[in-house]
Amino acid sequence: MVNRSLTSLFENQTTAFHAKGMHLRGMKNLFSLFLLSPFPLFADGLSLIDFPNPSFQFITPAWRGEPNSEQAQWDIFFNASGPNDPFILTSTAEGESCRQDIGDATLRNNTSGAIVTGTLNIYSSTSAISLEINDSSDFPIRNLLLQVGVLGNRVDTEAVFLDLDGNPLTTGDSIQPVAFRMLSEEPIAVGGGEGAPATSFSRSYAFQFEIDPSLTVTNYSLTFRSAGAAMSLDEAVVDTSDTFINVFVEEDEVPELTISQEDSSFSLSWSEESSVVLEATTNLADENSWVEVEIVPMTGNGIKVVTVPAANSPTFFRLSSQSDF
Repeated sequence: MVNRSLTSLFENQTTAFHAKGMHLRGMKNLFSLFLLSPFPLFADGLSLIDFPNPSFQFITPAWRGEPNSEQAQWDIFFNASGPNDPFILTSTAEGESCRQDIGDATLRNNTSGAIVTGTLNIYSSTSAISLEINDSSDFPIRNLLLQVGVLGNRVDTEAVFLDLDGNPLTTGDSIQPVAFRMLSEEPIAVGGGEGAPATSFSRSYAFQFEIDPSLTVTNYSLTFRSAGAAMSLDEAVVDTSDTFINVFVEEDEVPELTISQEDSSFSLSWSEESSVVLEATTNLADENSWVEVEIVPMTGNGIKVVTVPAANSPTFFRLSSQSDF
C-alpha cells in the first residue's frame, strides 16, 4: 500500500487546483474545490449537485487478504474516460488526508460526455454510463465479487457481465453473476442549482461470479452500466480468489452441521463451499455467549472438519454466516 499526501493527490494528472473553504468530512467529502483540468470537470450549463458523503453497505468477503486472493477498490476517479487506477481517500493517524492504492486493476468509462464531479465521481447527465474493469492475476480465478456504490440512477442489474480472456471460448462469450443483491437503498437530500432534485438515492450492489474450475482464468474484463442518465459512480470494489465461497448465505441456507464422536473427541463437519464459521457456547439461554471456535478446519473432498476435545460441561455448536454487511 502506498500513502500520498493530499498535496500530491493529483500528481501525474497535469491538474492545478485551488481550495476555497476546503473541508474534509469522513473520507470522501473533499470539496469546495475548483479544478483547471485537461478533461471537463463540469459540463457547460450543468448545475453542480452537492451529494452528501454516502455510507455504503459493502460485504467484507471471508477470503479477503488470504493467499491467492486480490482486492481492487476505487472511491476517487481522476479521469472521466480512464483508465483510473484503484485509489481510495483515507486519513493518516495524524488526521491528514492521503491517497491509498488498493490493487492494480483499471476502471474505464466507455461513454462519451461523462464528467468527473467535484467529489471525484464519474457522472453523466445526458446518457447511461458504461463501465469496464480490467485486471490479471497470478492465480486461476474461480471467484469474483463486484460491489458498486452509486448515487442518483440505478445500476442496470441485467447488464453486468464477466468476459473471460485467454480461454477456449469464442470471442464475445461472457458469463453473468450467479447471484446479486441490492445491499442498501437510502434516500439522500441534495442541493444545487436550479433544476436540481430535492431528493435522490444512494444504492449499493453486490454481484458474485463463479468461474468453471476447468477454465484457467487469469485475465478478465468486467462490464456494467447505469440504467439511464444521471447515475454517479461513487465507489467500486472487486475481490477475487481461487476458491468459490458463496457470500450470500442466507439463514435458511446455512449448511448442515454433522457431529461424530471419536474416543475422547468430537468431529464437526460441514460443506466447504459456504461462507460460515463454527461457533460454540455453554449457555443456550444467552444469545451473546456464542463465540467462534478458534481451531483451523481441515479441508478435503469438499468438506471442512474441526476436531474438538470432549468437555466436562455440555457444549453446543452452530454454524453462522461469515459475510459482514
